[in-house]
Amino acid sequence: MKKCVLKGNCIEQYKDCQIYDENEKEKSRENCESLILDEENKKCIYIKKENKCLEDNIYYDCNEYKGTDKRICENILSPKRNSHCVLDKDSECEEREFYCSEAYDKYDCLIYAKPTDKTKKCVWDGSNCKEQYKGCEDFVKKRFDSQTTCDALEVYNGKKCVYESTKCISIDKTCAQAKSEEECQLIEKTGVSDPERKYCEWDSGKCVENYKYCSDYR
Repeated sequence: MKKCVLKGNCIEQYKDCQIYDENEKEKSRENCESLILDEENKKCIYIKKENKCLEDNIYYDCNEYKGTDKRICENILSPKRNSHCVLDKDSECEEREFYCSEAYDKYDCLIYAKPTDKTKKCVWDGSNCKEQYKGCEDFVKKRFDSQTTCDALEVYNGKKCVYESTKCISIDKTCAQAKSEEECQLIEKTGVSDPERKYCEWDSGKCVENYKYCSDYR
């Protein structure tokens, strides 16, 4: 089932993609695609939607693949870090920049992914990459329910959006309003009732106020 390979040191790994796929319930892109196969023109690819590790040919750019299999096309690693391969019109494998929702990890999300709207940016919520307005003030009234829409906006700058005097404005979020550990850290100093003595801390899946010093606890 396994073999020895040289990766700086001599390590043990699965012989091929199929054996890894069949024996590991908790799969990851990193572990799947780091497998070294005996055939030089073959590699393992991780299919996130199916949680599968499959063997495929090695292609060096999108246009090199002439087939029409969307899965194969979209798993070709583009030479450019800020782009990827897509099957255009179900017929041609082409290269294009990828959007926030298509990023697999935090680094790609924050550095390379592009939003579909210039008033938005890509943010990492701890597990997924998504688009959010850069700030509450970037929201332009487009509907009659602008107050409801404004109040429901998610921005990732430590602020909460509120509708006031026909405008969408920013106010500081409180610790309890943070939805992820990353956001809790972002508002560590601004989200508390007493910044000199308290801070926001992620504890048991929640962002809560905590004292900085034992002597301040009553």
